Amino acid sequence: MSTNSEYILSLFNIYLELEKGTYGIYNTLHDSAISISRDNLLKLRKNSLSDKNLLQTLHENKIIHNNKFNEKDYFKYYINKLKYAPVYASFVLMVTSSCNMNCQYCFEGTNKPELNMSKRTAKSAVEYIIKSSRTNTSIQDIFISFFGGEPLLNRKIIESVCHQIRGSELKDTAHFSITTNLTLLNNNDIQSMSQAMNLTKTETGYIDKLGVGDAIVKVKSRFTQPLHVHFPLYKINHNSSVGIP
Repeated sequence: MSTNSEYILSLFNIYLELEKGTYGIYNTLHDSAISISRDNLLKLRKNSLSDKNLLQTLHENKIIHNNKFNEKDYFKYYINKLKYAPVYASFVLMVTSSCNMNCQYCFEGTNKPELNMSKRTAKSAVEYIIKSSRTNTSIQDIFISFFGGEPLLNRKIIESVCHQIRGSELKDTAHFSITTNLTLLNNNDIQSMSQAMNLTKTETGYIDKLGVGDAIVKVKSRFTQPLHVHFPLYKINHNSSVGIP
């Protein structure tokens, strides 16, 4: 984009005032968002914005595009892509309702029942997952997420499910994840789960370098704040990170 007269605002932009003098622009088609000052937003809408760096950022986030790009045609392509994309199935296994913490903001409340998934239930869940994949032959990937409570309080069931899946016809298409507060995670967990999930040393190397102790300190320091940690165990590499917002 060489001049400011070449851009067109996307039809899929949503504008929201974040605070006085600052707006957010969210593009629903490309799932991108930026913040912008009120003055620059007014210039943008009048097609008089001249800040080249800002224009480049807006262009990269698909907030604006040049007049050669047909957004309606792209939308049709996007819908067809979703329609004919490979199908996946997602399963969430609540392996325990217990938790080692008592966070005041927890959506499950502070008085949680101490219920744990049994081996029998876990076996039935695995059989259901395998049966579901056989019934729907279009399923190409299976995503299994362990949830709680704090899932690491029931480590043996997590490992058991992983071993059963890895020993089945789904061994090459199954992916695992766990939602955890990290406070119970230790190096033994990393080693045992990586073996259960058939991860390579390269894939688990980043976790070893993460420093579990440091992560626990960060978690505990946010004890009274809403905390969401999604720990992807099926796609861990040296570029991964544990999200602590």
